[in-house]
Amino acid sequence: MVIISRMWPGESGPSDILARLMGQWLSERLGQPFVVENRPGAAANIATEAVVRAHADGYTLLLVPDTAAVNATLYDKLNFNFIRDIAPVQRLSPESLKNGDGPDDDADDPADGGDDGHHRVRMLAAIQ
Repeated sequence: MVIISRMWPGESGPSDILARLMGQWLSERLGQPFVVENRPGAAANIATEAVVRAHADGYTLLLVPDTAAVNATLYDKLNFNFIRDIAPVQRLSPESLKNGDGPDDDADDPADGGDDGHHRVRMLAAIQ
């Protein structure tokens, strides 16, 4: 299994780290190796095209932001159609991980003494 990320290894931002944590978690649970392949550049178009060109066997996953779907409106000559060629599997974002993640769902609410950093620690603990 291959997870293709649009960022350089260790690049600032959570994409590469999330891809590696997700790969480790999936590998441990499914008993199959997951390899993170970094394909940075061109606003995620290089990573997306790599996935589109891969065999359609379900063994290649793409980790890009939602904004990658907008690239069709920004670039005239793409070798793929994001909407037609990419099938979404799961949305990974703080918003999707925040809902229903445990009995203390309000822990990331500043009004309850939590903060965004606290939420990130809980998110990583949930992945492990």
